[in-house]
Amino acid sequence: MKKLDEKEVSLIALLLKSVAGLLLLAVFGIFAFLLGELDFFPEKKETIEEKQQPFKPEKPVWKPISIDAVIYEKDPSLVKYGRDLIANTAFYLGPKGKVAQQTNGMNCQNCHLDAGSKVWGNNYAGVVSTYPKFRERSGTKETIFKRVNDCMERSLNGRGLDSNSREMQAMIAYIKF
Repeated sequence: MKKLDEKEVSLIALLLKSVAGLLLLAVFGIFAFLLGELDFFPEKKETIEEKQQPFKPEKPVWKPISIDAVIYEKDPSLVKYGRDLIANTAFYLGPKGKVAQQTNGMNCQNCHLDAGSKVWGNNYAGVVSTYPKFRERSGTKETIFKRVNDCMERSLNGRGLDSNSREMQAMIAYIKF
């Protein structure tokens, strides 16, 4: 029997390692294939039509009060004016505003859908109960008046309202409503 030299031994060792690696890879591949085929977590598969449907929660978290309930408020006309200001901000406070020219022409309801009364639409449902509160942006405790003016200045790229103005009082009355 011929004795193998060092070069032949290293070549055979490399060949054995390669074969072992390929076998291990094949076993792993078969195992992965079988795991992929088995459905360990069966769940309903969505059809294309179901995927295209908008999300509809079983029960809404919040349901807006009808504007008709405004008759029970202390000053119903102020609340209605506040809703109108939020829905039509540009008309009253835009570049050609009927009351003042102090915003960029957008409406509050561009962000707060349906004048802040739409479920899942950046509504005003919990706003009143959370103010005054500390806000990271300013590093201070802010009132709801300051928060509205933040929107006027930042989102509407304008000037804030005087907190005693009829417009600010109307917006706050509506948000509270």
